[in-house]
Amino acid sequence: MKKSCFNFLNEDVDLDSNVQVITIEQLFSGENPKVLRKRFPKKIRNKVLSVFKEGVINADTNMKIGMSGRDFKEHLHFNHQGNDSDEFGIVHLEAIMALSQLIQSASLIRSYDDKKPKVGSSIKKMHHYVSALRTNNKDYSVVLTVKEFKDDSLNLYKENPVRLYHHRVVKSLSSVTSTAMPIEQVELQTTPERDSYTLHELLVDVKDSDGNFYLEQVILNF
Repeated sequence: MKKSCFNFLNEDVDLDSNVQVITIEQLFSGENPKVLRKRFPKKIRNKVLSVFKEGVINADTNMKIGMSGRDFKEHLHFNHQGNDSDEFGIVHLEAIMALSQLIQSASLIRSYDDKKPKVGSSIKKMHHYVSALRTNNKDYSVVLTVKEFKDDSLNLYKENPVRLYHHRVVKSLSSVTSTAMPIEQVELQTTPERDSYTLHELLVDVKDSDGNFYLEQVILNF
């Protein structure tokens, strides 16, 4: 029989645990994502940074997570290939509006040391979280990367030593029917159709930035 294992995840990850879906209104329908990211609305940028200035508490770890203007620029970057690249590019940019809600509800799946440490590096740990986003009546799995800095670097990052560095829309989930909400009213909302996904559903067939599957299928002989 085949069974999912998670050599690339933290040992205490429960693949049957649920992550709540975050629902937002689609604002960028029909836009060219490569053009849009170069002229991303300053109003949304300022709103996102203002929320993260005081830090957003992740419910799974109780970690207080911030974001700098430099971090925000990283969130504008995406690299989706194939026929759906425009769709995923737009969803990637839509997700920026909900980053505080996504990281608040996300589950921690991996923590590791910096893979390519530089001399004098101030990074203590890298963390991967996963969340679920609903926009335009479709659901997506979103992986969020958080950087945690060393204590001796707090003079540089004293306000937010833990930072939301990047996010990736990694796959489309099942379509749903729902009524989206304006960004000003985005909360941890539920719908009768589907209000959450398991970690297994969010991560199956998903690769990390190094090309490794978060979940591996192994064959067990009995």
